[in-house]
Amino acid sequence: MKKKICIFRIGGLGDTIVTLPFFHKINEVHKTSKKYLLFNTSKNINNSINASSLLINSTLVDKFIEYKLDNFKDKADLFFKIKNIHFDELYYLVPRTNLFQVIRDFIFFKLAGVRKVYGLPFKKKFRENMKIKESNCIERETDRYQRCLNFDNLKLNDFTNWSLKVNNREKIIARKIIKEMNINKRETIVLHIFGKRDGKGYWFENNWKRIIKFLDNFNLKLNICFVGSKYESLKVKQIMSNIKKQNTYNFCGSNTRIFSEVLKYSTLFIGHDSGPLHLANLNKINTIGIHGGFDYPNKWFSYNPKSLVFHGYNDVNNVNLFKVKNKISQILHNL
Repeated sequence: MKKKICIFRIGGLGDTIVTLPFFHKINEVHKTSKKYLLFNTSKNINNSINASSLLINSTLVDKFIEYKLDNFKDKADLFFKIKNIHFDELYYLVPRTNLFQVIRDFIFFKLAGVRKVYGLPFKKKFRENMKIKESNCIERETDRYQRCLNFDNLKLNDFTNWSLKVNNREKIIARKIIKEMNINKRETIVLHIFGKRDGKGYWFENNWKRIIKFLDNFNLKLNICFVGSKYESLKVKQIMSNIKKQNTYNFCGSNTRIFSEVLKYSTLFIGHDSGPLHLANLNKINTIGIHGGFDYPNKWFSYNPKSLVFHGYNDVNNVNLFKVKNKISQILHNL
């Protein structure tokens, strides 16, 4: 009988992307096992892309269990759903938490019949990101997970471990989009101008307007693409109506995996620290990330060597517009 493996990961698109190498490693170790992803329904459902949209068709996961915990019935339903599957192993990939939550989760999963649980950060050193001695930064969140799971031989800077394993059908659809956009003859800029936490993390709207105007008047023929959730599509249409000289495309709400394939052929991504930025970075294209004050330096930074970060340490709006524009100009002129 096939083993049943559960990967427990909470959070949105970006949270799932930073754990991708572990999905690859678990898949390598458990090639013949049946793998389930246990993930939560986002509280901000109107502005979130969930984990299943990223990993469906990837062969990294066979089944998805999405849950919410709004009341006692939700918790009971989840408990009996897990108990009825009879998981052999569970891999715990949960963001920074406290000891009480770790113990609570351990008891919950053991009572639900999970035989072995890996990655539980009982010790404080596993719950917190280690400080890097040579700088004022902390280790990346992905590095912390690696310590928790003890996957020492997993190379995090090897981008084959970040692959979404896009299938042939998805690639064919992406190629059609790429052909329609005439990417071979136009440099393609992708923008994600919305924040991720109901207003927190938003760079001033006026900054984005100036960036868009700067790109519209740039002395190259450009494709300007916008990405976001489907609920942001209307806002993007209004913004696109003011762009006069360049080609524009609205990818808000598009298939995550197909759009990732389109991103591979893009010139530059500019956006807030959120899921679409992580998606661009795993494709190793030029990126400019606008990070806010609620982030610790380096925690959510990418392994992508073409990634540039502007970090407003106390407030995202401390990020200097002119420095960002100069960097955009440098990248485009050096093509």
